[in-house]
Amino acid sequence: MIGDFPASLPIGSINSDFAAAIKGKSSFTKMQEAINDALAKAKIQAVELERHLSKNLSTYHELAADHRFLFNDLQHIIGKDHDDLTALIKVRIGEHKEAEANRLEAERERIRQEEESKLEAHRQQIRREEQQKAQAEAARQAEADRKEAEALRFEEHKRQEQYDNEIATAPEPTPEKAEDQPDLLYTDSDVTEEIITDDIYAMEKWLGKGSLDCYRFDQNGNEYHVELIIRRTSIKTPTTQLQLKEA
Repeated sequence: MIGDFPASLPIGSINSDFAAAIKGKSSFTKMQEAINDALAKAKIQAVELERHLSKNLSTYHELAADHRFLFNDLQHIIGKDHDDLTALIKVRIGEHKEAEANRLEAERERIRQEEESKLEAHRQQIRREEQQKAQAEAARQAEADRKEAEALRFEEHKRQEQYDNEIATAPEPTPEKAEDQPDLLYTDSDVTEEIITDDIYAMEKWLGKGSLDCYRFDQNGNEYHVELIIRRTSIKTPTTQLQLKEA
C-alpha cells in the first residue's frame, strides 16, 4: 500500500529534477537550498496527487460499488480528470444496464415464444383429437344408419315376400251361386246395394293391387277395411217396358 492506495494503482508522476535544481549553483549552501525548494514542490505535487486520487477513488467506490467488474482497467483510468472519470463510470454502468435489460427482455421474449409455441401445439393437439372424435362419431353414426336402413329394407323385403306368397297361394274366389244371390230385379225397392266380398285377395285379382290400395290406405298411411259392393242406382228400364218385352 502507498498511503491509502493499493500498490497496483499508480500514484502518478512527480517531476523533481534535483540535478537541474543544483545546476549552476556555486556553493553547497545554495545547492542545498535549491534541493530543498525542489523537494518542497515535489511534496506539494504528491499531496495534490493524493487528494486527486482519493477523490477519484471515492467517486469510483460510490458509483461503481456493484459494478466493479466493469473496471478491470481501473489502474489506467483512476488518474483521469475527476469529471472525465465520473462521466466514464456513469457511461459504462449505463451501457451495461441497457445491455442487461436488453438481454433480459430477449430472454423473456424467448421464454414467451417457447410457451406460446407449446400452448399452440397443445391447442392443435386438442383440435386434432376433437376432429378425430368427430370423424369417428360420424363414421359410427353412418354405420348405424346403414345398418338400420339395411334392416328396414330386409324387413320390407320379408313383408313383400310374405305378401307375394300369400297372393300366390290364396285360393281363387268361388263365385256365389246364383240361387243364393238375391234377385234384385224382384227385390223390394228399398234394397239398393249388397256387399259382394271383403276378401282382399279376391278384390286384388278383380281390381288390381294399385286400384285397391287407393281405397285401402289414405295419405297418412292408415289402413281401412275395404268391401266390394254392388249398388242399384237409377231405373234404366221401367216395368211397363219390361212387360212389353216379355209379352
